Amino acid sequence: MKNRSILQWSRTQRLAVNCVALAMLSCLAGPVAVHAQTLTTLQSFNGTNGAFPSTTLAQLVRTHHWVQHPNGNFYGTTAYGGTTPTAGTVYQVTPSGALTAIYNFCSLVSNNICTDGQTPQAALVVGSDGNLYGTTYLGGANNAGTVFKITTGGALTTLYSFKGTTDGANPLGALAQDNRGNFWGTTYNGGNANNAGTLFKITPGGSLTTLYTFCSKAGCADGANPQGDLVQASGWDSDGNFYGNTYAGGNSNNAGTMFVITPAGALTTLYTFCSNTNCTDGANPNVPMVQDAFGNLYGTTKSNGANAGGTLFVVFPWGQLRTLYHFCSNVNCTDGANPTGGPLLGQEGYIYGTTYGGGSTGNGTIYQITPWGVLATLHNFCTQANCPDGQNPEASLVQASNGYFYSTTSFGGAFGLGTVFSLSPPDPSSGNACNGVYYGTFFGNITVRQGQTCEFTDDGVVAGNIYVTGGSLILNNASVLGNVEIDGGTYALGPSLTIYSNVQVQNIASGSAQNTICGATVRGDLQLQNNGTAVEIGSTTGACPGNTVGGNLQVNNNTALVQVFENTILNNLQCQNNTSITGGANTAKRKQGQCSSF
Repeated sequence: MKNRSILQWSRTQRLAVNCVALAMLSCLAGPVAVHAQTLTTLQSFNGTNGAFPSTTLAQLVRTHHWVQHPNGNFYGTTAYGGTTPTAGTVYQVTPSGALTAIYNFCSLVSNNICTDGQTPQAALVVGSDGNLYGTTYLGGANNAGTVFKITTGGALTTLYSFKGTTDGANPLGALAQDNRGNFWGTTYNGGNANNAGTLFKITPGGSLTTLYTFCSKAGCADGANPQGDLVQASGWDSDGNFYGNTYAGGNSNNAGTMFVITPAGALTTLYTFCSNTNCTDGANPNVPMVQDAFGNLYGTTKSNGANAGGTLFVVFPWGQLRTLYHFCSNVNCTDGANPTGGPLLGQEGYIYGTTYGGGSTGNGTIYQITPWGVLATLHNFCTQANCPDGQNPEASLVQASNGYFYSTTSFGGAFGLGTVFSLSPPDPSSGNACNGVYYGTFFGNITVRQGQTCEFTDDGVVAGNIYVTGGSLILNNASVLGNVEIDGGTYALGPSLTIYSNVQVQNIASGSAQNTICGATVRGDLQLQNNGTAVEIGSTTGACPGNTVGGNLQVNNNTALVQVFENTILNNLQCQNNTSITGGANTAKRKQGQCSSF
């Protein structure tokens, strides 16, 4: 039997890894090592400026990531506090931590009702006009909640007051703006006799249309009581559809659903939670989902899962749900439990979020999860007396342009009313440089740059992502548990290669040798776009066997010859705007564009 560790040394310079290679074993490692990150409490809520924040800081619409307002500040809401303690506020916080309440709800009162709104429980969104848009759970003309617009200077306009009847009542999820400038949202209650909520569209001028009423099907199979935000898909879904989830309904377990709705209001249930025995797939999703560049949607469930602590899941474009992590996997739930904030896709490709409970003190955590499901705890809340760093975070994290994370805790701090905090950024996403021939298992991200040749073979495993900006990547008889993103250089993928996520090849200039993707299995999407170098994706000669793609195979805007032969695509084969493309003997659910006859 080969001593692979010794042979690896003799063949090439060894890849820098933080583990010891043992004789006849490749490389053994535990959880991914995490660079120390520092949490700073920027401000404590004192009641006057708000209390008990539970919503995500303002987001910029139509992006894959939560970000700050273009003016550099963050904006959020508190459900309580302000000049009327039970009404709440809209506040502004600078990156350095200066916090100001820019509006106090219940400033307008008629017949003991806060006509300007009361108790906002949804995040704000930054509209295309630079103003902030949001909802209140109560108040308005009928005390059933409102939709409002507010400037960064604090001038508030009530756009709509819910009647509490067929138009819905008590919105909990944040608004989302479509490409035409209209806002979409949901209400938790109202709609019909089942009081299960609605999905609506509203113009910037305040004209509201109810598009769907939940619990319209027997047994509320279409879901009930939506809480999370809507997400408009991009990339592979160009039809303007929105995706969301409901907290309840679906089946007899009343554990919620995930759905998609068209601009015309046609709703399809994509997944019903608690479909597995003992609800190991999770229950009660109540947070915003986030979409990555490949079209995958990430979200969390608050409860159940394998350990009754909730889950983090991903839903692929073809509708399959996979649980990436079961919270409360550790003794005493030291890895966190019951996430109530949604996931964030960090700038370097990892997934970040918060849990309301669990951790070393039971008061919540900040976590990092790799795309292949390895969790690291970045911060445990309330490790000091009186919880000066806060406790029980309910909001999602946001990542600013400087790489720092920002969010809030619902309790703790100097007054026990919650905090605003920042977390220093992780190490840059450069990953570990790869220049040589390797086999064995490597835990972490890998980069390949100009002048480097990286080859994994002989059952080699990369438990991370591979980023290529130059040089050469060769993968055969190997596995990659994350994504492969190629943005330069040359590549030969396969045969006998399994990539458990997505492959994206783009922006490769002309002049390099022909690239190949042969005999590979890609569990996610395979995308090639804006390339100037020829590529062979299967052939009729047998020299380049066809591939199996679990998602979509998309070939767009390439200027050199692309050959697409004998591939098995479980979803769609899509080709458009390619200068030269040929193919045949492919199987797919649908063949579109230039590949319609392939």
